[in-house]
Amino acid sequence: MPLHKLNEEDQELYNRIFQQNRKWADDKKKRDRSFFTAHFKEQDPHFLYIGCSDSRVPIGDLTGMDIGDIFVHRNIANVVSLDDDNIMAVLQYGVEVLKIKHIVVSGHHGCGGVNAANSGVHYGKMDSWLDKIRDVRLRHASELDGISDKNIENDLLAEYNVIAQCENLMQIDFIRKGYEENGFPLVHAWVYDMRTGLLHDMEFDMDAYLDNKK
Repeated sequence: MPLHKLNEEDQELYNRIFQQNRKWADDKKKRDRSFFTAHFKEQDPHFLYIGCSDSRVPIGDLTGMDIGDIFVHRNIANVVSLDDDNIMAVLQYGVEVLKIKHIVVSGHHGCGGVNAANSGVHYGKMDSWLDKIRDVRLRHASELDGISDKNIENDLLAEYNVIAQCENLMQIDFIRKGYEENGFPLVHAWVYDMRTGLLHDMEFDMDAYLDNKK
């Protein structure tokens, strides 16, 4: 849409992005003149981050990581869908080409996708995606049904969802093969608490999962 059709406030916000970008680039070059040239040549991230698309979860900021440190895939409610060509391509490239050492599935409390999946409301085309989270909810219904506070219930479902998506990762042949042959990638389950700004490691146990599947 042509910018002249935006109101003054929206035009200012749009233009500010480019102003801030120039300042950010200038600051990087002041600290290291070869910063962008070096990063253009190659990437060597140790982390593949699978997170929620939520705009309130700025992974670079909250981890303190810089450009080139994290290979990122984001979708609604950080789902690892084995029939999604997008995420499967990201995973295979990360594991087989970039030789990623850590794959992180990171959910967060207050997740809109989790809340929607747990609301009892239907959302049209989004439902096929939200059904993947509803399946997780069904597996833990006995515990979740006993929680009277909906916010607590949703936050616990977000945590169960992270573990479930890590289990989905463990079903992927090239991830299991890489781990068994090389000791990596390691799969991690994180939850970000937006109320405190803190990340929590849910300590997903890859070996225990593999042993249970034998």
